[in-house]
Amino acid sequence: MIGHKFDAKLEECCYGARLKRITSDNLLDGNEEKIFHISSIGSFIPYFQPYQKWRNDGLNSIRDELEKERKVLAVSLDLKSYYHLIDPTAISSKALCETMNVNLTSEERDFTDALAFFLNAWSEKASNFGSLATKGDSKINGGLVIGLTCSRIISNALLYEWDKLILEKISPVHYGRYVDDMFIVIRDPGTISNSTDLMKFFQERLGKDVFYQTNKGAQIWSIQQGKSIQGKSKIQLQSNKQKLFILEGQAGFDLLDSIEKGDHPRFCVTAI
Repeated sequence: MIGHKFDAKLEECCYGARLKRITSDNLLDGNEEKIFHISSIGSFIPYFQPYQKWRNDGLNSIRDELEKERKVLAVSLDLKSYYHLIDPTAISSKALCETMNVNLTSEERDFTDALAFFLNAWSEKASNFGSLATKGDSKINGGLVIGLTCSRIISNALLYEWDKLILEKISPVHYGRYVDDMFIVIRDPGTISNSTDLMKFFQERLGKDVFYQTNKGAQIWSIQQGKSIQGKSKIQLQSNKQKLFILEGQAGFDLLDSIEKGDHPRFCVTAI
């Protein structure tokens, strides 16, 4: 009942874990805001519908560019252990609400603060339990509770600013995010031939304070939207696990045909 306010502010590029809303067909005014469908069965849109749309929208944008005889780069990015590295208290941040233009009543703010406190307590206990289970050999992060309804909304809200930065600074032909998986299509700038070049391209556009390398050996890149927004969350990309496709001409069409026929059930499993 509170989280739907955050969900309503998310960009259309956010496909996964979205709440059900009353469609324009059921509204008197087609231009009015689509409200949370509280009486529907289940709060969220079934995963297979938005996932298929996320994939198809990206592939269609590539095809459109190839038909215009443009060389494009298709990029698959995946956040590293995203849920486990989230600071649950970030959802109660005033800066996050201001950034997303979310207005909460005093009662809703109190409830959100209490929820953040509860989730953080769980995270700390889960981390301590994990450390005992592994005898302290490695640090186990708690993060967000996987499977909890509010966790889906929080995970999307914490990437709101990132989504905006990608759209505004990178200016992609297409950008789609399905929770922690990102599908980006850009026109070839002529300077990218591998994942390292790609990360440096992002850094130049986004700024070194927003996107920077924290572990050169493991090729870890951090995303920092501001501590007042994401708290102690560690939002990271592992560049050697990213997939980069450079598509041009008939070879590009051949790859798309292969994916659409099901030869590559998930986009970007094999780089060319």
